[in-house]
Amino acid sequence: EYLMYKWFGDLNNKYADFTGATVQGAGTVKSPTLRNLPKFGTNFTGSLTGGSRLEFNLGEDRVADPINIERALSLEDGATVTVNVADKPASGHYTLLTAESITGTATLDVNGLPDSRKAKLHVDTREIWMEVSGLGMMIILR
Repeated sequence: EYLMYKWFGDLNNKYADFTGATVQGAGTVKSPTLRNLPKFGTNFTGSLTGGSRLEFNLGEDRVADPINIERALSLEDGATVTVNVADKPASGHYTLLTAESITGTATLDVNGLPDSRKAKLHVDTREIWMEVSGLGMMIILR
């Protein structure tokens, strides 16, 4: 911690803040959190891995602070997406994270969702989103 402080300044949750840095060249960037990523230079040919634990806050009608990554993302094995619900959310589609492409899977952990609501996590090729539905909701396909 002393050396990190000496060379990189104030620490954020015991991690140096590299949001102002630009990554160039080839290699793999592994990040414990996907919220404070460095910038990626145009000649960066590596990959981004991380996101073993992603946390979001859901209000009544939207996700506070969704993540947008302009790179390919590989989720770590056993990744968990935690959603903290503040109010009774409306039924619908809530985008949590978007990326150029996403590989891997994740499980959902929801805190504070009323018993009358059900939630399901979807990891698509470009988006991680949560579907909230109420009991008794009917879907008709034609």
